[in-house]
Amino acid sequence: MIEFQHRQTTIFPTTIIEFKVDQHEDFNKEIIDYLYDQREKDPNRDTFSSRGPNNWHSNDNLHKLEFEWSKKLKELIYNASSLYVGGAEIPKASYANCWSIIFGTAGSSNYHTHPGAQISGTYYLQVPDDLEEDGKFCVPDQRTIALNTHEGASTWRYSPKAGQGLVFGSWMPHYVESHFSKGDRISISWNITIEDDETEGPVHIV
Repeated sequence: MIEFQHRQTTIFPTTIIEFKVDQHEDFNKEIIDYLYDQREKDPNRDTFSSRGPNNWHSNDNLHKLEFEWSKKLKELIYNASSLYVGGAEIPKASYANCWSIIFGTAGSSNYHTHPGAQISGTYYLQVPDDLEEDGKFCVPDQRTIALNTHEGASTWRYSPKAGQGLVFGSWMPHYVESHFSKGDRISISWNITIEDDETEGPVHIV
């Protein structure tokens, strides 16, 4: 028998950051009230990657508005996104866009990525009380692209809860399952494209 030594190396892990905002109720409600008001004023907007008869997609400037909640939202998306790069400062010159989707009953989003950005995230403002096994954020195992099958291949499924969120690489394909609960599932999403500008200086991430 031939004797040998070996070691096992796991390469290319996929990182997803989960976070939770304490005392989020008032903060969330202010944004929700704004979104419903905007939907009433402009109900027929493009829904982009989302699908469903009752979905609505906001503008992508929610972090640039003249409201106190908008300033807090910008702080949230930068601070949460910094966790993806080990807490490193994100330069002020970095480009960000931030939008919301109201998913009505039977609403979902198709399989997609966020090209052109480095860091993406989602934060849940409202989730129906009776949401159980549906309406999840899903990340398929990317090994199945290269192989027809793979031992252990699966889909990671995250159950949304108000006041919680995720940060992940913008390259990562994902989708949202349909939900059939009464009430809306409302989320905030964002992209950050990191651009260094020494004359502007970095954003301080607490």
